[in-house]
Amino acid sequence: MTVAVDLPLDDYSGRPAALRQLLLTETGGEYPRFVASLDARYSHVWRDIALAYGALLAVAWLMQLPEAPALRVAAILPGAVAIGAALAFLQLFLHEAAHYNFAADRRWNDWLCDALISWQVASSIDGYRAVHFAHHRYLGTTRDTERSYFTALTPGFLLAMLTGLHAVRVLLARDQAGPVAAPLAKPGGSLGPVLRGLAMHLVVVALLFRSAGWEAALAWVLGVAVVYPVFATLRQVAEHRSVRADPACDYSREDQGAVTRLFGAGWLATIVGGAGFNRHLLHHWEPQVSCTRLAELERYLGTTSVAPLLAARTTTYGAALAAIWRHDNR
Repeated sequence: MTVAVDLPLDDYSGRPAALRQLLLTETGGEYPRFVASLDARYSHVWRDIALAYGALLAVAWLMQLPEAPALRVAAILPGAVAIGAALAFLQLFLHEAAHYNFAADRRWNDWLCDALISWQVASSIDGYRAVHFAHHRYLGTTRDTERSYFTALTPGFLLAMLTGLHAVRVLLARDQAGPVAAPLAKPGGSLGPVLRGLAMHLVVVALLFRSAGWEAALAWVLGVAVVYPVFATLRQVAEHRSVRADPACDYSREDQGAVTRLFGAGWLATIVGGAGFNRHLLHHWEPQVSCTRLAELERYLGTTSVAPLLAARTTTYGAALAAIWRHDNR
């Protein structure tokens, strides 16, 4: 399964209302009733979050096992990769909380997300929700608030990811998203979440230093500052960058157009695209549907006239990134 070129077709990710109208007519009104029946399965969300936190604890435990100093130093890089991957997986649940699929009660939904997830990126669910809803509204346009896919996937961009420069740019761009996202946000500044996030990371680093050594503490810092941003950026590029995009074009000034992909249900896609991100096109079609029910939505849509569109947009993360890399470095 590969993506050699994006087919010149509209995948409705920039205008889901048109798709809903099509399916409403086609199914005689059954489609919206089916979608409405897909209630979130909160226990599945909490199971996945617990597994990710368990993975972080396992990494800390494994890193303190070697007695030889050389082995402990050698464990820093793989430990950082494991930590960054686990954090990237956890961060995808901000997405669920933004659409109130984290807990049945909306106040608990937001409180639990901020307590367990938001602090890792020095944010809050209110702030993320404002930016993310604007992403749905303006996908593929210059007004999109999640815009890592605007940049060509070149060696220079990879270097910016690995050095943390791109992460800094993303943080600074939060202010640029203000005029678009502000109507959705609640009053209040952003300093509180930043300070809380920094404090929590300092606590984690101190605990790791004391219990597992400086190697584990350094692995956490590298996982947070380098590995996680690389995972998050490449995932968004794979989801939304067209392989028909002009590498020289500034897509903050010219619309790329909405492109969204599906990545299958294999174990790797499920980890890289946790919280339903492996079925990202479906989320842009029906953002209110919990990640715990997207597989059922996909099966249903496979029986409708959009089945060929699903097939045309299905690939793997590796194939999508490889195709984008080849195109952007011609």
